[in-house]
Amino acid sequence: MNSFIVMQGETYHEEREAGILWTPQIDKSGMVPHSWRRMQELERGDLVFHYSRGYIVAVSLLREACRTGRVPGHPDAAFVAETAYRELEFPVLVKDHFKAIQPYLPVKYSAFQEDANGNSGYLYPCNEELAIRLLELISSLNVFMVEDEQLELAIEVVKRTKHNPLLTLIAEMELEIKTKMRLGREQFEKSLQPLWADECALCGFALEEALTTTYAKPWKDSTDAERLDPYNGILLCANHAALFQSGLIAFTGAGSLRVASRIPETDYAKYGLGKYAKVAVAPEHASYFRWHKRNIFVEPRKVKLAKPAEAGLFDAQEKEDRATSFIFDMDGTLFRTDLILERSLENTFDWLREQGQWTGRTPIDRYREIMGVPLPTVWETLLPEHTLDLREQVNAIFHERLIHNIQSGTGALYPNVEELFASLKAEGHTIYIASNGMAAYLSAIVEQYDLDRWVTETFSIEQIDSLDKGVLIGEIVKKYGITDGAVIGDRLSDIRAAKANGLTAVGCRFHFAQEAELAEADCVIEDLLDLQESLTSI
Repeated sequence: MNSFIVMQGETYHEEREAGILWTPQIDKSGMVPHSWRRMQELERGDLVFHYSRGYIVAVSLLREACRTGRVPGHPDAAFVAETAYRELEFPVLVKDHFKAIQPYLPVKYSAFQEDANGNSGYLYPCNEELAIRLLELISSLNVFMVEDEQLELAIEVVKRTKHNPLLTLIAEMELEIKTKMRLGREQFEKSLQPLWADECALCGFALEEALTTTYAKPWKDSTDAERLDPYNGILLCANHAALFQSGLIAFTGAGSLRVASRIPETDYAKYGLGKYAKVAVAPEHASYFRWHKRNIFVEPRKVKLAKPAEAGLFDAQEKEDRATSFIFDMDGTLFRTDLILERSLENTFDWLREQGQWTGRTPIDRYREIMGVPLPTVWETLLPEHTLDLREQVNAIFHERLIHNIQSGTGALYPNVEELFASLKAEGHTIYIASNGMAAYLSAIVEQYDLDRWVTETFSIEQIDSLDKGVLIGEIVKKYGITDGAVIGDRLSDIRAAKANGLTAVGCRFHFAQEAELAEADCVIEDLLDLQESLTSI
C-alpha cells in the first residue's frame, strides 16, 4: 500500500460525487505533467488524502487501480481511479499544523510549499512518515474529541468511537504503514551494518547499543528500493549520527569528511572529528552521499560568479579532445519552464499589485513572446515605465519564486533529456549548458535533476559583462578549445550564437519556439532523441 495527496480545489465536489480521481492524459502542449503521470501508480487499497482550499477535507481508499477511461462532460481520454471518499467532520487546516507536517515533506515533489500553501499539480506522493502524521492530526480532530474539562475518556466517548468507521480506517492504515516501515528499516539495518564492520565509520566505536544506522537520503525522500539499499546510509555512533542527520557533517562521494563552519576547527577534537578524515566507501555510496551533501548539509553551496577578467576564469585550462561538443540552452530546451513560469510570474505581479505598482492582468503572453532573453531585458519590456530600482526588486522576487518551484518539483525536464545525455556521454562527447538564466536558478535545476552526472560545466549570462549569448558561447569555445560542436536551443539567440562561433545550430520545436526563428537553424528537431540523427544528415 502507498499513500498520496490529491490537490483538488474546485474539482473536489465533482470528483467526490463521482467517487473518482481523474486527470487528462496529456496537456494542451501534448506533454504529461508529472502530477498527472503519477495517476498510473495508483493501485487498489492505496490511501489518498484529499486537499482542497487549504484543508485536508477527506481520506479515501482506492477501490481499483488506475485505468484509462472517459469522464462525463470531458471528451478526451483520461486517467481514472475509483475511490471511496470519507469526508472529515473537522477538516485539517494545513497552515495551522504546518510545523508538525513540514519535517516530513520531501525535498522533491512536495505537495506543499514552504509557506504552507498547496503546490500546483494534481497528485503527489505521500511518504509513510507524512501519512502517519496526517492520520494522527485527523484522529486528534475527528475521533478523540473530548471536552476540555474531561480528565478521562468518558463512557460516552468510548461508545461514540467504538463503532466509528473513520477510527477503524485510521487504525488499519496506521498499522499497515508502521509495519511496512518497521520491516523495511529492519532489513536496511541488517544489511548495512556489515558494510561498516559493525563499528562507527568515523571513530571506530563498536559498542552495539550506541551505534546507529543512518540514512544518507532519508526515508521521506527515498523510493522503496532506496529505503532498502544498504549503500544509502552509514553506521555511526550516536554522537556522529546526530551530526550527520542534522547536516553538521557530510561526506563527499569519495568518502571525505566535510564539517559545517558552525563547528570551529578548534573544536574538532571535542567532537571526534578530523580535518582530513575519510571513510571507506564503495562506488555505490557516492550518489547517496552527494544527495545528502546537497540537500541536508547545512553549509550552502557556493555559486562562483567571477568575471572573465577575474583570475582568468575563461582561460584555456582544461581543453578536451573529444569527437563533438554539445552546448544546450536550458529554458525551453532541457527544462520545461512553462510549468513554473506562469505561477512564478503571477506571484511576482501579485507583489506589484500589493505595492500599487500594477493593475490589470499579468502579461504572461507578452513574456512568452520574449522568452529566452536575459531577465533585465524581460523587465525592461514588461515594465517600461517603472524605475530601475523597482525592476531589480521584481527580478529578485521572480527569481526566488522560480527556484522555489523548481525545488518543490513543480517543473520537469523535457522527455528524453537523461536518455540523450547518457548516450552522448557514453559515446565520448562533452556536454555543456549555456543559458541566459541566472546562476542560482541554473544551479537549482542542475541539482534537482543531477545533471552534473553528464554536464561538464554550466554557464550563466551572469558570468560575462555582455548580455550577448554569442559572446557567452564564444567563451565556452575558447575555454575548452572546441572545434567541432553544436548549439541546441529553441530561440533565435541560440541559433545566432551557434553561427557566430562556427558551430552547428540545432533548433528545438518546443513550447516557446517560433517558426520564423527556427527557419535560421541548420536543422530542427521535435524530440531530443532525434538530435544525433539530424546532425548526421546535415
